[in-house]
Amino acid sequence: MGSRSTNLRTKVVALLVSLVALWSFTAWVTVRDGVNLLGVQTLDSKVFDPTEPLLLQLQLERRASLTYLGRPDDAQRATLAEARRRTDQLAAKFIKSTENWQVSTLGSDTLDQRIKALVSGLDNLDTTRTAVDERSVDRAGAIATFTGVIESIYRVYDALGNLDDEQVAEDTAALIGLNRSRELLSQEDALLAGVLAAGRITPAERAEFTRIVGARQFVASSALVRLPAADQRRYEAMSAGATFSRLTGLETQIMQGAGAGGRP
Repeated sequence: MGSRSTNLRTKVVALLVSLVALWSFTAWVTVRDGVNLLGVQTLDSKVFDPTEPLLLQLQLERRASLTYLGRPDDAQRATLAEARRRTDQLAAKFIKSTENWQVSTLGSDTLDQRIKALVSGLDNLDTTRTAVDERSVDRAGAIATFTGVIESIYRVYDALGNLDDEQVAEDTAALIGLNRSRELLSQEDALLAGVLAAGRITPAERAEFTRIVGARQFVASSALVRLPAADQRRYEAMSAGATFSRLTGLETQIMQGAGAGGRP
C-alpha cells in the first residue's frame, strides 16, 4: 500500500511539475508577445509616425533647393524659404518625439544610434542651406546632402523592422523596399526640376539620372517578389497602366536625349 501511494505521489508531482512548466512557458510567450506588441506600437507612434511627413518634406525641400540653384529668382526663393520652415517644424517634432524614455527602453541600440545619426544630419542641413543661398554648391552636391539625410530615415526604418514575428518583419521589409523605390522616383523628380529650371542638362546629370532610374527599377523588382500574391497582382496592374507607361517613356527619353547643352 505504501509503495503504491509513493508511486502515486511521484506521478502527481511529476504531472504538476509538467503543468507548471507548461504554464510558465505559455505565460512567458504571452508576456513576450505582449511586450513585443507594446514595443511595436510605441515605436510606431514615437518614431515612425513623425518620420513619414519629415521624409516627404525633405524631398520637397530637396526639389526646391535644386530648382532655386537652377533659377535663383524671387519666386523660387520664397518657395524654398517656406519649404525650409516646414522642414524645421517637422524635424523639431521628430526630435521631441524620439527624446522619450520609452524609445530608449523599448528600442534597440542600433535604433538609438540611427536616430542620433538622423538628428545629426538634420542639424547639419544649415551648412548646405547657406551654400545653396550663396550658390557655392552645385545641384549634384545639394541633392547628395538631402539624399543622405533621407537615407538616414530609411536606416531608422530598417532598425524598426527587426521584429520577432517573421511574417510581419518580411512584410515590413517589402514595404520599406517599395518606399525606397518611391524615394528614388523623388530623386529623379528633384534632379529634373533643377534641370528644367536651368534650361539645360549636363552629361553628368544625365548619367546620374540613368543611374537613379536603374536603381529604382531594381529596388522595386526586389520588393515586389516579397509581397503577398494579391499585392503583386495589384502592383503589376498598376505598372501596366497608361500613367506608369508614360513615366517609363519619359525616363527613356531623358536617358537617350540630346547631348550636353541641349534644352531638356
